[in-house]
Amino acid sequence: MTAPRSRSWAVGLPVLLACLLAVAGYFTIGSARQYLANRNFHPIRVPPASAPAADVGNALATGAPAAVPSTAGAPEPTSAGVAAALAKPLAAPELGPSVSAQVLDAATGSTLYARRVDALVAPASTSKLATAAAVLTVHRPTDRFSTQVVAGPAPDTVVLVGGGDPTLSAALPGQQPAYPEAGRISELAAKVRAALGGTAVRTVVVDDSLT
Repeated sequence: MTAPRSRSWAVGLPVLLACLLAVAGYFTIGSARQYLANRNFHPIRVPPASAPAADVGNALATGAPAAVPSTAGAPEPTSAGVAAALAKPLAAPELGPSVSAQVLDAATGSTLYARRVDALVAPASTSKLATAAAVLTVHRPTDRFSTQVVAGPAPDTVVLVGGGDPTLSAALPGQQPAYPEAGRISELAAKVRAALGGTAVRTVVVDDSLT
């Protein structure tokens, strides 16, 4: 009975060694990959917090502007006028086929525009209305938010300083941005290129400290 047991052990030992080598190799390869990943990781360089753009700082310093009432001769809104003003925006393909909308006269409460008001559709981000109202309590309608580019710590580095502009557009030249008269990233890049002359930009650091 001893001979069969000896042969069984002789056969099982190479298999056990192969399994141990496979497990050791698996963890060795995993550790090496993690080491290389950690070595190649370069965190984003965040510059020191900068002061807000001058126009934003001035608007905050002057306090809330006084409400501007409608002029005495301003025309009253009509259903036809509202429908004509909304015809093109509501036909935008980005809205999809399930569009519903309703406009009420704030003074009288009467309905000026109604489109599929009883339809169950996903709501739009109506919180933007509350956000716009809050912004207008500390800013005038003519205030502007600036996005600036300043020199970085190296000649080939620039810092993009966000000024809170929600309309900055990535539309290509010749394309109409979503907001009329919106600033374009392409125009900002062209101004930076002209200001730097022949110096190439290799690193763009984003300063979002205003948020």
